[in-house]
Amino acid sequence: MHRYIDNFQQKLHSFFNQMVLGPAFVQLSNFVSNPKEIDITVTLARGVTSEPAPLADIIHHAAAVGAGTTELFQVRAIAAWNDLLTEIFGSFVSSHLEEKGKHSNLGQIKGQIDFSSDEPVLKQIQRTIIIDFGFLPYDKRIRTVKKLCSVQDTIDTDLKLVSQHVEIRNSLQHHNGKVTKDLLKNIGNNKLELLNPEGDKSTFTEGERILLSIPDLNELKSALYRITMKWRAGNADIPA
Repeated sequence: MHRYIDNFQQKLHSFFNQMVLGPAFVQLSNFVSNPKEIDITVTLARGVTSEPAPLADIIHHAAAVGAGTTELFQVRAIAAWNDLLTEIFGSFVSSHLEEKGKHSNLGQIKGQIDFSSDEPVLKQIQRTIIIDFGFLPYDKRIRTVKKLCSVQDTIDTDLKLVSQHVEIRNSLQHHNGKVTKDLLKNIGNNKLELLNPEGDKSTFTEGERILLSIPDLNELKSALYRITMKWRAGNADIPA
């Protein structure tokens, strides 16, 4: 479990650094005295490059660059978070089935056995239980993992923030990044509140396009760090 958390945190750190490169590049261009005289080309294939584009023209697309990098970070961070939930759940299942620990909080779970398979029965049960968990709705998965990783320090505020970003990710992938009725219903509010690029609160209502910012995603990153650090510290007995 611990190595899964460590890997997740390393991914977050890498994703975040990659996200800030786009806006950082645009800010660096402000130090160029005459951007119209500088052309940018990129390699398209071996021996093939794009047509030269003046740096001044690229700077005009700064907002689009910022939006693209923030959305990419958000989608990758939440995807990694979903993977982590499955990995943590799998750690508890394996610990229990291999009799390394007793985890009654797992409750009743159905596994599948293929009698035509040469795979050991215990491995089949373990594998199918973990696979099926990954297809459960998010609210069921997070409730299960929270119960398994029970810690004394409250993490509800951080989990609420992460759940909001899970809904945002679904909107980015399936609804062109717009606020939907389902999103508002699932977060329990009539509006979506996020931080703008200056770090101030901004609101989005149904039908509006969601605009992510680095300050808001920094809050997401921090919340994910706090949750996983507490889970890691509170479950030292779970095999790494």
